[in-house]
Amino acid sequence: MCRSSFLEARSNYVQVIYRIDGEIKKELIRTTLSKLSEELVNTPVKRCHQSYMINTALITQFSKTARKKMAYLPGLKEPVPVSDKYLDTIELSLQTEASQQG
Repeated sequence: MCRSSFLEARSNYVQVIYRIDGEIKKELIRTTLSKLSEELVNTPVKRCHQSYMINTALITQFSKTARKKMAYLPGLKEPVPVSDKYLDTIELSLQTEASQQG
């Protein structure tokens, strides 16, 4: 699951988007983001929005304005939204990733 780029809630399903050999793949699984949040607590996959989770280890760019916060992932055309509720968690995770790399 940690190979996932991001996860998107779709009612009682979650669409998992990930990359294998440079190709974007999608899978639909029957679960909720809340359940996955509990299962993935010790991974870089973090909740970033009511409808999204994102692998913070894969974020290539993060933009923040007064109204919008967006995370960008390699190979994806559209950014993943980050809500104010989860902003601190995402920023802390990004700082942790940066300190481990540097």
